[in-house]
Amino acid sequence: MEIKKSALKVSIGFLILTAIFSIWLVLFGEFGDFEIRVLLTTLSISMASMCAMACGAHIEKTKIKLAGGIGIISALVSLSLTLFLIWSEVRGNNIWRLCFSSLIVTFAFAHVLLLNLPPLIEKRFWLRYLAAISVSIMSLLMMVLIWDERMVSEVYFRLLITLAIIVALVSLLIPIFSKLDKKAEYKLESALQNSRKSKAAQKPLELKLTQIEDDIYADENGKEYRLIEL
Repeated sequence: MEIKKSALKVSIGFLILTAIFSIWLVLFGEFGDFEIRVLLTTLSISMASMCAMACGAHIEKTKIKLAGGIGIISALVSLSLTLFLIWSEVRGNNIWRLCFSSLIVTFAFAHVLLLNLPPLIEKRFWLRYLAAISVSIMSLLMMVLIWDERMVSEVYFRLLITLAIIVALVSLLIPIFSKLDKKAEYKLESALQNSRKSKAAQKPLELKLTQIEDDIYADENGKEYRLIEL
């Protein structure tokens, strides 16, 4: 829990730092090489922290460490490559391709694991499977496109756009259905509680009386009653 809080504070801190530096750069600074590199550095660290936090939340909530661990490692690798390219003078294409590929993998893991966090009823689990499959295929196609430009074609882009639409749709449906399921569950629980209260209210009152003298009786609390035959 302390690690999660520390990661959250670091992520928020870098987001605030990025925003402040960006505002200062726009209003007073000059868009020089150093300023742009610092801006990209803070932005990269912020994004990597957010992706790592998404994977960490999945580990904490679902107790499945493998997928979340791979996501965190991917975030660290992509951050290292990004920072290396920002501050170095490397001109090779392969290192850039590797960096973009690692970024795609990182965002894919974070996205899929975040969609696994909202609770869903069993009959809606197919939405999670659809999200995981769509994101995986789309990420794979994007990486193939990065490494082999000969794959560029109209059909290829049509497929990518189709997958992107599916991913966007599922990303909206999962939290919506999760919210609706919670409301339905709350209403059902409230109805059951009201039913129990109603039954309890309808239960006849029972008194245990002890005869004191003649027609005078007393209950367990000492309250006295006069018993009259109807």
